[in-house]
Amino acid sequence: MGAHTSSPLPTHPLLLPGPPTRLWSLRHLPGSPASFRRCWSGRPHPLRPGGKTARPGYSACRVDSRRSRGGGASACAGGGQAVKTTITVRASFAAAHYLPQHRGKCSRLHGHTYSLEVTVEGEPQQSGPATGMVMDFAELKEQVHKLVVRHLDHQVLNDVLDILPTTETVAAWALRQLQEAGLPVTRIRLAEGPDSYVEVTL
Repeated sequence: MGAHTSSPLPTHPLLLPGPPTRLWSLRHLPGSPASFRRCWSGRPHPLRPGGKTARPGYSACRVDSRRSRGGGASACAGGGQAVKTTITVRASFAAAHYLPQHRGKCSRLHGHTYSLEVTVEGEPQQSGPATGMVMDFAELKEQVHKLVVRHLDHQVLNDVLDILPTTETVAAWALRQLQEAGLPVTRIRLAEGPDSYVEVTL
């Protein structure tokens, strides 16, 4: 009979199925590799060149159940960056104004067809009729018309506003109107023509 040879001892511990152990808790501490989730980055795999046919690579994005909705679901882009969601609506109105201290022709009464853009930022809602939306476009348009457009359309701005109505000050006024109504507005763009506009942001 030949000499008995023993099997080599395993180099890694065998983890049997069962309830979470202290080892599981240690492996899932904040900042450990297990606290990250893989998500598609949309970039080619570094070892598989080939343009559009390449397999997308992965990037890690942290899942923080304390700040995200839906039981720890997260939105991430390539590189693990958080995704911001904004929506924008447009409106227009015709109005006249004059700037008494202006040295050019704007000191006289004249009109513009203004183009207004309103941007709000937030997280998509998780319940109700606007589920999956930051805000219903129709509702935002209605608020913009009620709080801004109907006050200015076909008016002399000097008569209806308590400000010198430059495009800059009218844009800032519109931002305040919408914010005071509780809308999470982050940007107003107001154009007085096809090649001239003002933008105010938060």
